[in-house]
Amino acid sequence: MYYSVDAIDGALARLVDDDETNLYVHTNTLPDGTAETDVIEWRSGAWHPAPEETAQRKKIAADLLRQVLGL
Repeated sequence: MYYSVDAIDGALARLVDDDETNLYVHTNTLPDGTAETDVIEWRSGAWHPAPEETAQRKKIAADLLRQVLGL
C-alpha cells in the first residue's frame, strides 16, 4: 500500500493512505531524504520510496490544477 507524506513535524510524520486514513510514524523510520508530498510504500517490514508513484500523483495533481484554472 502507498502512503503520501502529508506532514513532517520534528520527529513525527503524518502519512495518509488511499483511504485517507492517517498514520503517524517516527521520521527515523522513513527512507533518507523523504519529504512532504513524497509517496512511500510499506514493504518487507520497512518503508521504501516510491518515486514513480510520487511523479505520477504530482502529474495528476498538476493536470487537475491546470484544468481548474483553465490553462
